[in-house]
Order: sequence, then C-alpha cells, then structure tokens
Amino acid sequence: MYGTREALEVYQLGRTFEVGVPAEGLRRLVEVNKRYHSMIKQNLSRDRLMADREFHMTLAAMSGNQYLCRTLDASAALRHVAAPVLDDLARTIAPTRYFSVLTDAAGIVVA
Repeated sequence: MYGTREALEVYQLGRTFEVGVPAEGLRRLVEVNKRYHSMIKQNLSRDRLMADREFHMTLAAMSGNQYLCRTLDASAALRHVAAPVLDDLARTIAPTRYFSVLTDAAGIVVA
C-alpha cells in the first residue's frame, strides 16, 4: 500500500536536498515531528495519522514540485477513503491466489 508513497518520497527527498532545505521548512518539520512524537505511544489515531501526513507533505512541498505534492496528497486521500474496503477485500481474498490493486483516475497504483 505504501510502495507508491515510498517511491515518490524518496524522489522528493532528493529534489529537496538539491534545492536546499529552507529554515522555515525545517522549523515546520521539527514542530510536526514533536507533535507526532507526543502521540506515538497512543493507539493509531486520526490525529496521529494527520500529523504523519503533514510531515510528509511538508517535505514534499520543500521539493518545489507541485505535481509531486498533488500526487502524494491525492494518493493519501484515496488510501484513507479506500482503507476499510481494502481491508475487507484483503481478508476475503487472502486464501486465494488473487490480489487487488487500487489505482487513481489516471491509473497510477496507490495500493
């Protein structure tokens, strides 16, 4: 499920380091990371997931690539909405030799 996100984030990190990390961006990452760290011992909550998403979107924004930001944001939203259906589907097809993929409207695999 996170393969697409991982590939995009590895790319965007390279771009971010090429263009440089702005002081404001670094300050924001530290702030979001502290918030996330304060929630890490809690069960997985919506607030924790949103802090994680904000951290990754802040990194993406620093790359200067707006297409990358939109792609990451859209795939995160789609994964969030589709998660319950994908969980049910995974349990249903687990004993078979089949698998499922989730694509966005452009056909990009997001899960």
